Amino acid sequence: GRFPANSLANRESPLPEVLAKSSELESVTAEQAKELVKKIEAESRFGILQLSRTYEITSEAAGALAEFRGDTLILGIKSLSPEVATALAKSKAANVWLHSVTSVSSEAAETIAKMRSHLLLTSLSELDSVPLAEKLASRPGALSLPYLTKVSPEIAGALAKNERSLTLAGLTDV
Repeated sequence: GRFPANSLANRESPLPEVLAKSSELESVTAEQAKELVKKIEAESRFGILQLSRTYEITSEAAGALAEFRGDTLILGIKSLSPEVATALAKSKAANVWLHSVTSVSSEAAETIAKMRSHLLLTSLSELDSVPLAEKLASRPGALSLPYLTKVSPEIAGALAKNERSLTLAGLTDV
């Protein structure tokens, strides 16, 4: 439930310490998602909704989770379909952490690029598509790719266009 970086944007004040409420659901229906959102929001406006062991969700469930207005939405989904990306792009959470997504298709990147929330893709270890890097960098929120270990000069140039905050903590060679 902790961020992979201390600060995603140097203009924002630190967040208060709030423990994540972890759910052990392997799958979540839209109705369950609505109930979880309601429950966590009732506890704190700085709530963290953690579904780290939920590896797949439907676009309907993603749409219900996108209504979460707390601090961080943590999802364990392993892949990001264009339909789920479209639903998550409407997220009202301050941060959306997709810790198990290892790759993002061009279609999913096109829609997730519209997300206003800060996006953390902590398992993305390879990025070799300049158009994908440009789409991710065009996002209005911060972008964190801490396990990306190498990037080509073209990818670096595309990512450098990010106007908010860019975290590339895993780079071993620049």
